[in-house]
Amino acid sequence: MAQPKEDMAAKLIHTSPDILLRNPPRALFASGSDNHVDLFGELSIVCLKNPTEMIVQDPLEDRQAAGIIDAETDGQISDIRMNVGRIDTEDPQVMKKRIVNMFRFIERNKLFLHGMLELEANAFGSSIVVDVEPEIINKLEAVHKHYRDGKTIPIEGKSEDGKSTVTIRFIGRYGSLGKLWPRQEDISGKNFIVSASDTKGHVAGIVVENNGVAEFIILSDTLSLEAIKVDWIVMKQLLEDFKTGTKKPIAWFKWSLGLRALANHFSYEQIKDDKDVHHLREEYNKRISKVIMDYYKDAGVVGTEPQVDLSRLAGREKELVVEDLQGAIETLNKWYKETEKK
Repeated sequence: MAQPKEDMAAKLIHTSPDILLRNPPRALFASGSDNHVDLFGELSIVCLKNPTEMIVQDPLEDRQAAGIIDAETDGQISDIRMNVGRIDTEDPQVMKKRIVNMFRFIERNKLFLHGMLELEANAFGSSIVVDVEPEIINKLEAVHKHYRDGKTIPIEGKSEDGKSTVTIRFIGRYGSLGKLWPRQEDISGKNFIVSASDTKGHVAGIVVENNGVAEFIILSDTLSLEAIKVDWIVMKQLLEDFKTGTKKPIAWFKWSLGLRALANHFSYEQIKDDKDVHHLREEYNKRISKVIMDYYKDAGVVGTEPQVDLSRLAGREKELVVEDLQGAIETLNKWYKETEKK
């Protein structure tokens, strides 16, 4: 008997628990009305504090404009008025200052550089980070038009220091979630840091509003061995959610993982050899390497034990160590010979 499609989707699509995002990009609150629509684009570095809390650095690129809608052109944008246009990535000196301050903030607070978040709120007039068909774009644009009420945006909170906060969650295939977000049972976050430190690539998709929460719906994934261009199971479920009105589209997103995401950005190439940047990056790498080594030590991985200094051992202790080594060598030789026979 064939399995119902909704049951299949429910088994394949997973949802992370809620995560508090501090200092969220303004693009997450892009909205619209009958006479205008927000056109925001931001590129920010995101840090991980623990499995339930992330902190966004002030954007490296920040473009905020208002698309003026002409009532006589069936809701189409007739003019664009720029409100904010700051792109620090184009000026090496400004970029250096931003990166130096970022590393100092991360080290001062013992955070993990989670990656780079790119948001594009373009009223879904075109596809930005996910290669979808024009038919899908038309549907997304129509849904976005329907919810241009100035109210259907995530609920913005305030932290103790007066900074903005928002609740987010990730939705997608299990493999994508595992590389993007540390499971809550991993209280220290070490497990995730070990995994993410060797992860390269990104996830991309659409940010939607659902009962005040900003949900990152993962439609594209290059983190796994089998890269997903467009996850049609997730996409079909998302279109169903739009139809029922449970979710409303906000923006496109691309979330690139780890320090490598920053290192691969064109602007970083111009400052990577700067003395201050190099030193701070090395300090960060040194701390993360220690976290990883401690993780493997706790797990009892062979090769992470403290090294024995034979010169400091007493005569009998030295003999015992040598005997252990000889026994290990004999065992390995025996195993090697048996393997050769096979």
